[in-house]
Amino acid sequence: MGMHTQATNFSALLGALSKTFGLDSLETDETGACVLLFDENLVSLQPDPDDERFTVATEVGTLASDVGSARLENLLAANLFGAGTGGATLGLLKETRRVLLTRAFDLVHLDPAAFEKELETFLNAADQWRHYLGAGDAPAPEPMMPMGIRA
Repeated sequence: MGMHTQATNFSALLGALSKTFGLDSLETDETGACVLLFDENLVSLQPDPDDERFTVATEVGTLASDVGSARLENLLAANLFGAGTGGATLGLLKETRRVLLTRAFDLVHLDPAAFEKELETFLNAADQWRHYLGAGDAPAPEPMMPMGIRA
């Protein structure tokens, strides 16, 4: 058995986060999602209907219609094992060309304190990819976590 076996639900997680942020509570919308603002960037926490998982998502930029293949390769390479995204995934909303960073979490064995650290990693990755997508000549962010698999 692991050190943390108590199940966490989404409401309990939001309660823990509100204490961390010094707020009375964190509100949810009609879909059950909670939207937070970090340095002028919206971050959505969306629970799955079964309340066993939730997804964190934020927009990191817009993909230019004339984007070069090297930049696309960097986005794809970052997704490989989550090494360049802190375990998250970069994706494209094709209709609007908006690039999102998302990460799913399992609520069943989630420790709220550990999630706060994971949220910080997620926010740092989002900042790095916002910079990369916002500056046409910026180098791709360095891998954030070691690759455990060797080719």
